[in-house]
Amino acid sequence: MTSKKEFSGSLVVFLIISLIIIHPKVYSQESNYTIPQNENLLSGLWNDVKYVGHETFSPEHNQSWKVLTYAGFAAMLYFGSDTEVREEYATEKDYQPAGVPKYFGEIGNIYDQPGTYYFTAGLLGTFYGSGKIFNNTKLQETTVLMIRSLLITGLATSVLKVAIGRERPYVDGDPNEYRPFSFNPDYMSMPSGHSSSIFAMMTVIAKQYDEWYIKVPAYAFAASVTAQRINTDKHWSSDVLIGSTIGYLIGSAIVKRYQYKGRYIDVQPTVSSRGLGLNVKF
Repeated sequence: MTSKKEFSGSLVVFLIISLIIIHPKVYSQESNYTIPQNENLLSGLWNDVKYVGHETFSPEHNQSWKVLTYAGFAAMLYFGSDTEVREEYATEKDYQPAGVPKYFGEIGNIYDQPGTYYFTAGLLGTFYGSGKIFNNTKLQETTVLMIRSLLITGLATSVLKVAIGRERPYVDGDPNEYRPFSFNPDYMSMPSGHSSSIFAMMTVIAKQYDEWYIKVPAYAFAASVTAQRINTDKHWSSDVLIGSTIGYLIGSAIVKRYQYKGRYIDVQPTVSSRGLGLNVKF
């Protein structure tokens, strides 16, 4: 028998897929995706990694630094309240306000219950298969971008998990316990892999399609997964924040790298010894 939480989660995912596949306005959108002709799979992934690093940490990319700055300040606040958040949601089950975190987190169970690999394979297969059936090139290309984003996000998250070695909350409830490079799953709490991977996929979808009725469900579903990780005592609140930020930044960078560069003009204000000006990138 299907539980209410599984049904609600399935409904959200079905809504996202349906809006993208069958809505006429979305279906008619042209592709804005291009792959460099001299890239094979391995060289393409390596170039993806380099591009993500440059796009995220280069001083000239203001948007990425804004996200990193906001996430940094939020992380400092979350680190200080990890214990309190765990006690309220995971231990005492006091889902205030109005039980919203509980029901919101239950939607995210659909990503965890069948297994993330099964969910991801099903989602990607549905997207790509639908793109083939309906001859929707953009949907097929979105699937490829999601796969590229997932691969890099998974690599970055795995390396950080092992290197940081943070203890999971269910072990003994100490957010300040670390065992770097222990390779023990109980000490791989930061960052949250569920959070980073779902945000990597949902960010690609949200960046590929401009309609609010696709962006809102996509990001809402991603956020519900982060709530589920806290509610089930698998991660600290700061774990899911950092994981979500990683997934968002990598997903955004991958979409930006493969967008057809002739489609937009980037205008940025500049300041120099000669005065004020505008820097226009085609």
